[in-house]
Amino acid sequence: MHYALEGAVIDDHARRRLEAIGADIAKKLKWSPLAARIVGGRLGRRLSAEFWTTVKNGNVDGTMGALRWSYLQLDQQARRCFAYCSIFPRRHHLIRDDLVKLWVAEGFVRGTNEGEEMEDVCRGYFDELVSTSFLQPGGKVLYNDMDYYLVHDMLHDLADSVAGSDCFRIENGSIWSKLREGKGQRREGWRGDVPRDVHHLFVQNYDGELITEKILQLENLRTLIIYAVGGGTPIEEKVIASILKRLRKLRVLAVALSHEDDAVIKEPDVFLVPESISKLKHLRYLAFRTSMSCRVILPGTVTKLYHMQLVDFGQCKKLVFPSADLINLRHIFCSIDLDFPDIGKLTSLQTVPNFTVWNVEGYKVNQLRDLNKLRGSLEICHLENVESKVEALEANLAAKERLTHLSLGWGVAMRSSHPEVEAGAFGSLCPSTWLETLYMYNYQGLRYLNKLRGSLEILRLDNVESKVEALEANLAAKERLTHLSLSRSGATRSSSPEVEAEVFESLCPPIWLETLYIYNYRGLRYPNWMVGKQNGGLKDLRGLKLHGWSQLGPAPRLEAFVHLRSLTVWDCSWDALPDNMENLTLLKDLMICECLNISSLPTLPQALEEFTLKWCSDELMKSCQTIGHPNWGKIENVPKKEFTCPEGYEIDLLRIRNKRASLGTDIRRQ
Repeated sequence: MHYALEGAVIDDHARRRLEAIGADIAKKLKWSPLAARIVGGRLGRRLSAEFWTTVKNGNVDGTMGALRWSYLQLDQQARRCFAYCSIFPRRHHLIRDDLVKLWVAEGFVRGTNEGEEMEDVCRGYFDELVSTSFLQPGGKVLYNDMDYYLVHDMLHDLADSVAGSDCFRIENGSIWSKLREGKGQRREGWRGDVPRDVHHLFVQNYDGELITEKILQLENLRTLIIYAVGGGTPIEEKVIASILKRLRKLRVLAVALSHEDDAVIKEPDVFLVPESISKLKHLRYLAFRTSMSCRVILPGTVTKLYHMQLVDFGQCKKLVFPSADLINLRHIFCSIDLDFPDIGKLTSLQTVPNFTVWNVEGYKVNQLRDLNKLRGSLEICHLENVESKVEALEANLAAKERLTHLSLGWGVAMRSSHPEVEAGAFGSLCPSTWLETLYMYNYQGLRYLNKLRGSLEILRLDNVESKVEALEANLAAKERLTHLSLSRSGATRSSSPEVEAEVFESLCPPIWLETLYIYNYRGLRYPNWMVGKQNGGLKDLRGLKLHGWSQLGPAPRLEAFVHLRSLTVWDCSWDALPDNMENLTLLKDLMICECLNISSLPTLPQALEEFTLKWCSDELMKSCQTIGHPNWGKIENVPKKEFTCPEGYEIDLLRIRNKRASLGTDIRRQ
């Protein structure tokens, strides 16, 4: 019983006794690996000979018997959550947070501790299902790098069995088939029968005819998930209106729930949510995921949905809420352009993509004061409209302890605030010490950045204007900082190349930094901390990306980065890579993109495993792919090589060369 006793701390006598009982249990399981893993995981939680004997004498015969026994050992609420998974097709990619929010909306769980959030309870049940192998890690989703989980086919059969007619799925293919000529041909619709007493229904693809003929008859339906809207299929307003009129017991209504770009709502360009949405008095979860080209218009009647917990409109162009009466709202998902007056009334809010500050009542930064349940990521835009320290303090960011990723942005157009005012306001914003990632855009003064310590691991700074500001940032003292991005924007750049060199010299990162990205640097000198002339340099650096550097001549020698694993050089004006590349003995990945002046490669480290060349000079592109050429000889033994040179490339080269010629800066070799 490997799964049951692995890592168990028990005496030899107890282990031998359990092993003997476990051997008998394994025989009853017919040596099924799946059953052994699941039953073994349950046995490992109770290392008692009496319990194991009870299991041996119980109904664990064969794989399905063992799986059903293990299911019955789950908490009743966890069983409901698992049975709900039968609504999805086999091998469906289940995303943890998506499933958790559905469970909460369905009302499957009840909190046990006062003040405990339902999402946290559901995450506990999700983790239990994973630890007992009812849900199994599947990998990463390609389009968003999120972890996904799978239900084993036999466990899916079990979920179907225990859910009965409560859950049903329609696995209809897209109603449009793609022909070789690129034209669409309508397929015959789904012809099966749907149980009349079904509560939770999943439909693979949107089909207005299917909804009208089959689904509108299901008046006891609690859940309607239409997973994908493919092939540019238009969503018919009359079909949506019929759903709202007929299916009044819905708790969950989701159209285009898929995260894939080609499965969202693209037509019509303007999506009008019918006023009859107010008929769904029990609605908790509303999702109409649209593309960026689609605009969503909500009716005033949406404010009558007092039980609403989640709204998700994908990447819609703009989302305007009529008012903040949805006091139970916990999650808002939409694009960057969210217009929500008096959002501060939503004290249960946990997720909101962004908050834009305006000098208008209902949109000032004090709206954030009581939103202390916010978690994950938040972007605050147009902070130039915060006019004083007192006003900034009202944001109360320090109380938002579950906020881990924060982006602070200042506008550049029609900017009137003084750097001293911005510095004071930023100092008063004072994010939580639990913050892990901070992005700052177009901030004019860094005086208070040296107060940021705590858990900060990732930092992005744009447009630091002076040496004094850079020194006050005191990056070297950020003890947890491992990922740093420094950027200069042409739209706001006012300092000379000499001043820019002083600024970057003063932005000395901590020596334990692991990744460093520097964008659009045009200083006259390379920082000493970069070329190994200051305290030995960044010896722990693993990843380095240099983008848009305008200096002429060869790239700087990377003496300090002895542990560098990955190097990207993109859109830089150098005519050669560092000539000490072969000394970077741990370098595994080298990417060169849009570097038009480079015509030859130096000797590269033998450890190199991946070499990528994109949109560089025609001479370099061809020579690196010509057997016998010296450039080819330097990459011949690299296991993975990638070359990208699209059509129309010569025209783009001329455009980029002209741009670089106007920005070029001569620099001394250091």
